[in-house]
Amino acid sequence: CRFEVSVNGTNSFEQAQICCGGVDVREVDAQTMESKRVKGLYFAGEILDVDGICGGYNLQWAWSSGAAAGKCAGRESDK
Repeated sequence: CRFEVSVNGTNSFEQAQICCGGVDVREVDAQTMESKRVKGLYFAGEILDVDGICGGYNLQWAWSSGAAAGKCAGRESDK
């Protein structure tokens, strides 16, 4: 709709916010990161509803869940 917003600055670190939401982790196999609803569909990182405190926890989650999903998806593609 062509709504324009001008950014004039940022708030302090103490005012930093995060977004939450995403795929409910109860819908995902925690060992493989595969969807419980759709076989062969894997999730990782911020697409999942997982929140962590600042300090790299979200990055670690992205790397760890991505490694698990990729490893398991790769095994599936070898069949």
